[in-house]
Amino acid sequence: ITYCKIQIEDNGLLFDNSLYFSLNEIQPIKVCSINQEKSDFLQRIYTASEFDYTSFLATSINYNALNDADVIVLNEIPDLNEVLASTLSKLASKNKVFIIIPSTENLGSNFIDFLNTLGVSGFDKRQEVEKFITGIKFEHPLYQRVFDKQVKNFEYPKVQINYNLNSGSNIILSLQDNQPFLFQKGNSFIFTAPLNSKNSNFTQSPLVVPTFYKMAISNINTPPLY
Repeated sequence: ITYCKIQIEDNGLLFDNSLYFSLNEIQPIKVCSINQEKSDFLQRIYTASEFDYTSFLATSINYNALNDADVIVLNEIPDLNEVLASTLSKLASKNKVFIIIPSTENLGSNFIDFLNTLGVSGFDKRQEVEKFITGIKFEHPLYQRVFDKQVKNFEYPKVQINYNLNSGSNIILSLQDNQPFLFQKGNSFIFTAPLNSKNSNFTQSPLVVPTFYKMAISNINTPPLY
C-alpha cells in the first residue's frame, strides 16, 4: 500500500487543509494461453508488470496455473481432452474471462460442447472466402477512449476462412458481409476466424493491441474516483 497526503497551504485556511489517502498495489492480471499455433503476439501484448503471462502447448498444460488464471486464451485448439474440457467448464462458472480463437482444423466434439456451455454455437458453418474486417463498434467498452474519432480510411485486415456464428447483438468487429469477426458473450470474447498468419493479417493490424489488452482487463472492477 502507498500512503499519500495532499496539503493546501493557505494563510486564511488553517484547518482541514490535509487530505490523507492510500493507493492499493495493483496485482498483475494472470493470463494463461493454451496454444496450438504460435503465441508470440500475445507475449508482446501481455507484458510485465501489468500482466503475469504464461503460455502452454495443449499437450503440456500446468493445471495449477490454469486454475489460478484471471484470463484464459484458447489459441486455435482444435479439440480439448477430457481433463481440459472438465477444467474449463468449471472455470467458466467462476467469472473468468475467456478469449477464444478457433482453429483451421476440424473442431472436435469436446471443443464444441465447451462453447455450447458458454452459449455459443455455429462453428460447423465454415466459409472459405476471403473477407475484410470492415466494421468496428466504436461505442463498445473495448474501444472507448481508444480512438479520437471514428476512423473511415482504415486499412482493413482480412481473413481467408471464417465461421458464420449466431452471435446475438454484441458484435465488436464485423466482416464485410456483416457476419461477426469478434463478439462478446458474457465474460467470453469469441473470434470467428483463426488469427495465424496464413489465415489473417489481423495480428499485424493496429487493432490487435487495444483489442487484446482491453479484453484482458474487461473484468477488473476499478473503484470510483474519490
